[in-house]
Amino acid sequence: MEPVGLTIGKKKVRIPIIQGGMGIGVSRSGLAGAVAKNGGVGVIASVALGLISPYFKKKSDYYEANKLSLRDEIKKAREIAGSGVIGVNCMVAITDYEQMVKVSVENGADLIISGAGLPTSLPGLTKEYPDVALVPIVSSVKAASVIIRKWEKSYGRIPIIAAGGIWDAKDIRNVMSLGASGVQMASRFVCTHECDADIKFKEIYISAGDEDLAIVHSPVGLPGRAINTAFMKSGKKAKGKGCMANCLKVCAKRDMGEEFCIALALKKAVTGDIKNGLFFAGTNAPKSSKLVSVADLMKELAEGFVPAPISIPA
Repeated sequence: MEPVGLTIGKKKVRIPIIQGGMGIGVSRSGLAGAVAKNGGVGVIASVALGLISPYFKKKSDYYEANKLSLRDEIKKAREIAGSGVIGVNCMVAITDYEQMVKVSVENGADLIISGAGLPTSLPGLTKEYPDVALVPIVSSVKAASVIIRKWEKSYGRIPIIAAGGIWDAKDIRNVMSLGASGVQMASRFVCTHECDADIKFKEIYISAGDEDLAIVHSPVGLPGRAINTAFMKSGKKAKGKGCMANCLKVCAKRDMGEEFCIALALKKAVTGDIKNGLFFAGTNAPKSSKLVSVADLMKELAEGFVPAPISIPA
């Protein structure tokens, strides 16, 4: 059996798995560093990192706190990962998107993953860092076509990875048999010891059943899947306008006083506030049954193929 690794740009990893970026603060240096150390691509979610940092004390601190926090998390992830590959997820929908991309590449990120909007400008933002791999997240053929035409014509760059509903080694083999070079997985990494979320966050996953998943319409205008906790059942409405950080380019809470503050709800979740937190989850989240180490999980996911022999830094 031929060894199977993953090459993205000039970066190579032993196991063709990219750990999904999960915010706010669910995937920070602890999880990303461990995944990279164990042969995959570890990913830090950059969105609103400052909110759970000591740098954030008042509203005016928000953007600077995000930059300082992301810098710190990349550094700590690198210390854990050694020569492993570290990426950063930068959402197009966030107000400080360009700043987060800049901080990422200036502080040594190996790749940028970008979704929640079309990252048509991403190659331009990173043009001074040609060795940084770029991975757009697209959810339709139309979106993929737009990205491919723009990036191919203007920059000559087109990375492609398969994602969505991938849980175990069998799923990975099936997707790769269809031609994918690798996969991205998020929910599977929540119930690991190294995941940066509070233990109560992980316990919510472990206790959830299929019937506990529901679709939530967020203030950013995009639907998401979440565990149907007390917060979800409460109606999630917040009276009046107002904004704690101006974190999104489009926000129904800030602009029209509708819905809820998603940044605050996600912050509460990652810090273990079961009653008031919003717990995003993938389709397969209810399959979580226990806490495991990243090392053991990566070994399990690699069953059925031979990982490439070494991780080769560019």
